[in-house]
Amino acid sequence: AVLTLLRSRSGAAPLSAQAIAHQLGADRVDLDEDAQVDAMVRKNPRVRVTFDDEMRPKYEYVSAHGDVHDAASLVAFVEQQRDGVQANSLHDAYVGAARDIERAIVAGSVLGVKDASRHRDQLFPRGRAYMVKVAGGATYSSSAFLATTKDIRAEVRRGDAVRCREGAGGGPDRWFRVGSRVYGGSQPKRAERPLSASSLKMMHSANDYADPYDAESVPIAPVIAGAPPVATLSLAKHGCTNDVRALWLESAAETPTDRALLERKLTEAQLQGARTGGQHRKRARHQSDDKKKRRRAATKFERLTNTHLRGTPIGEVLQAALEGSYGDSATGGSSNAAA
Repeated sequence: AVLTLLRSRSGAAPLSAQAIAHQLGADRVDLDEDAQVDAMVRKNPRVRVTFDDEMRPKYEYVSAHGDVHDAASLVAFVEQQRDGVQANSLHDAYVGAARDIERAIVAGSVLGVKDASRHRDQLFPRGRAYMVKVAGGATYSSSAFLATTKDIRAEVRRGDAVRCREGAGGGPDRWFRVGSRVYGGSQPKRAERPLSASSLKMMHSANDYADPYDAESVPIAPVIAGAPPVATLSLAKHGCTNDVRALWLESAAETPTDRALLERKLTEAQLQGARTGGQHRKRARHQSDDKKKRRRAATKFERLTNTHLRGTPIGEVLQAALEGSYGDSATGGSSNAAA
């Protein structure tokens, strides 16, 4: 009980033995009197014991992630964990860490994935968020509901995260999940919202929801504290809308995994493969043409450039060669000259 109390106050001021006993209430343990429990608490590597001016001990819980102390530092820490980090290892980083983890997942600051092999929730860097606008607009009809101008049920399921932005973006963005609360005291597993910001399938059809979700009304969670602002809202969600995702899932099984077969089907459908192939053939023809030998044009001498030889016997021979009076030889000689 003592460790649970100290862990829940991680990052807060240390407590004296009397303060711990007072906060435990019915499970009261006085560390000043119970030496055995006090020794066990002090041996815990996560418990730090300091002393006040009167040398009375004070106890505090020190998280394994000492550099995580608020929502901003939590997100910054997860962004550095390329292989992910267990969500529950951050719950004791500071008071309210579990709440901030949920908010970070809903807002898309981090990516939440359920590790089925270990039955644990993992957090990963999301990277650049991809947002898509949801059809129509909305207003706050109450602190727990949105009134929408269009039916968005095909685009957003219960449990999905939705961003509400006021007007032209002048007000703060608010993030909510579409409510999935059912009648009864406890929320069954089949009605639990997805860990990530967007669901992959509809919740169980056996769920009896306490809050209606129809063409004009969308339940939101958590509810707004106080009176909601009077504003026109634009809605958006992470990733593609669920109707577009459904189209992909319907055709995903027909997509060939063999690359050659995929390229052939793309070519048959005159999609990217066909255009790429045509461009490749055209480029190949150009390369083939470039490789052909080009005939060199014979140099044609039109005038005598050695002007200082004019009027000499050599100059006359060269001039005669230019005028073609000496047959085939470039120097004025004929093919029969040797004879």
